[in-house]
Amino acid sequence: MSDTWYLLTINKPSRWKEVRQILNLTFGIENVWLPTQKVERPHIRKKGNFLLEQPLYPGYIFLKSPDMNEALTKLKRLECGVYFINGTIPEEQMSESKSFVDSLGVRTYASNFKVGEKVRISSGPFVNFTGMLLENSKGHCKVELTVFGRTMPLAIAAKDLIEI
Repeated sequence: MSDTWYLLTINKPSRWKEVRQILNLTFGIENVWLPTQKVERPHIRKKGNFLLEQPLYPGYIFLKSPDMNEALTKLKRLECGVYFINGTIPEEQMSESKSFVDSLGVRTYASNFKVGEKVRISSGPFVNFTGMLLENSKGHCKVELTVFGRTMPLAIAAKDLIEI
């Protein structure tokens, strides 16, 4: 078996479950990896939260096949917009990626947080900064950060915050 993984791109990222199922069941390709993360979101109409599974890399699927030429011909027959990206990914990098994904827990959005709690920013120019939640309203939050020794308020989307 080959020690390299290949990267595929999906034309319509919203069809990732369908593409994974086609590759696994229809074509019999067993080594298909699509890293996902469970995200906890609040219900709009009901009280409480629900869990949603989202891909970490929207639009991309990793594939390892013993006969890549055969896998490529099968992929060309797909009508759901899966394309091969030239290049390979070594097994060492894939094992690092898999261990990182395994270490992720359920991600919760800041709409469940209370004012005064500590939060961490998960994306954007202030990624991995921690601060205190000052305001929380309908998807937008205000966080107090300490940057270069000065405290400053920062308006940020609730989806970009993680509870500490």
